[in-house]
Amino acid sequence: MATIEVPDFLKHLKRDHRGYPWPFLMMPDSIVTMDGRKQERCCREKLCMVCGRKLDNKKWFIGGRRTALNRLVVDPAMHERCARYSLAVCPFLANSEMKYRKKYDEHTVLTVGVDPERDGTQCLLRTNGAKPVLFQGQVFILCNRWDYIEHWRNGEIVPTPHGFTVEELREAVGAFDPGGPLYGHYKPVEI
Repeated sequence: MATIEVPDFLKHLKRDHRGYPWPFLMMPDSIVTMDGRKQERCCREKLCMVCGRKLDNKKWFIGGRRTALNRLVVDPAMHERCARYSLAVCPFLANSEMKYRKKYDEHTVLTVGVDPERDGTQCLLRTNGAKPVLFQGQVFILCNRWDYIEHWRNGEIVPTPHGFTVEELREAVGAFDPGGPLYGHYKPVEI
């Protein structure tokens, strides 16, 4: 990870003590805490959570396999190049040995896709749209169906496992789709 040079499109960002760019979305002086105001701003103004610049029509997200199935995320969208850089160098995303610091309840595991037994595989997901929704008092982002997916582990692309191709995910019923166990338990919100 340390051998990957910071690309020009991220050189405007501050750096942490290791030299990594500080994502736009993070709180000042925190490598693990998102700034709620910036999170809202990214959604409202369609800004990339990594570089803070305007997104185009394609929205890229990173998540685990449950995220791929349910299309529900917490982190706002990114540019493709910002997402790929993050997958290659982010200490949490690029290291399959990293574990979550906090404990997640069963409901969070079901919905958001946080797997307490994290296998370290990340999905790079693309869609043409997403909307903020309120679910159990928390704002999430419900994405349209994916039109592209890659699987990453330890900073590199790995083969797509059975059941997780774009075609298979289009056929799958996620928790929030009609027929899914949580359909109708959320409401769209304005940000």
